[in-house]
Amino acid sequence: MIGNLLSSLITGSIPTTSFTNSLVLTYGIVITALQTLGALTEGMALSVPFNSASYIASAYFTYLALDGGKLSIAVRGLRIELVFPLLLFLLMLPSLINVVRIPLIYLLEGSEAGREAKDIP
Repeated sequence: MIGNLLSSLITGSIPTTSFTNSLVLTYGIVITALQTLGALTEGMALSVPFNSASYIASAYFTYLALDGGKLSIAVRGLRIELVFPLLLFLLMLPSLINVVRIPLIYLLEGSEAGREAKDIP
């Protein structure tokens, strides 16, 4: 229902966007499933690819929803095109940082480098 509402509002005023109801539902289901599998396998090595994949899917959804940082609006014969690649990059940055951060944290916590050194008696 929310996907239909968002899709109708955006598609009506921005005809060049690829933002559709099926896009929202598909990525919503994929991201939710990956996050759930990551939470169920928390603490295991299997959780790392699930969590990383969910952040990759989130970043890609942001890229697709914002049409690669290009926005064309047509109103009464007047067409305005906005190009904002830097803003798009800043919106995707937290997800992309988490893609790298999650495996590093797992490796550091699971290896000797991540543990506190104990004094030998």
